[in-house]
Amino acid sequence: MHSRLLCFFFCLIVEATNGDCAVDGSCNNKAILIIGASGAIGKALTKKFLDNGISVIAGLRKSPLPPELSDHPLLKQEFDIDMTNGPSIEKLFIKYHGGIGSVWNLAAPLSVDTASNPNLAYDVVVNGMNRLLASMAMHKVPTILFSDSIGSFGHECPRNWGATATWLLENPKQDPGSDYATNDLA
Repeated sequence: MHSRLLCFFFCLIVEATNGDCAVDGSCNNKAILIIGASGAIGKALTKKFLDNGISVIAGLRKSPLPPELSDHPLLKQEFDIDMTNGPSIEKLFIKYHGGIGSVWNLAAPLSVDTASNPNLAYDVVVNGMNRLLASMAMHKVPTILFSDSIGSFGHECPRNWGATATWLLENPKQDPGSDYATNDLA
């Protein structure tokens, strides 16, 4: 299941860029920026891109990537990237001006942190996405991809392969069941 999910993510970036990217995911020789690259999905996605010869800029708060990734010549790690701080996001786009082809936003607080501080979670997830989109627009980076969990849709959401995102639009008042999911819905 894990490798099938990564294949889905890897193939999605090619499809989402409307042909601006090659079949291998590279975007006109531009790097892919992954914010939240130190998480489980971020590390796996970074590895997949690097293994396919695609340059990655890893936007990290504190934790470096493990040596098997950090030593790769196509990887650049940038630290102190904080979704609650617009200038920390903007500095990436200034430093790599014209060199970022697409962005993966995987930044999210742990659900336990969200429960203890929902305002911070909202600032990271919702306001952070707005800060990121503003920097992307200013620097003409056209493509963003992100991941979310089924928890955002609450316990009433269908859990079968036939379920679609349309369900959420048709059920906008459903209770997601946690502060974490409430922020994701925003």
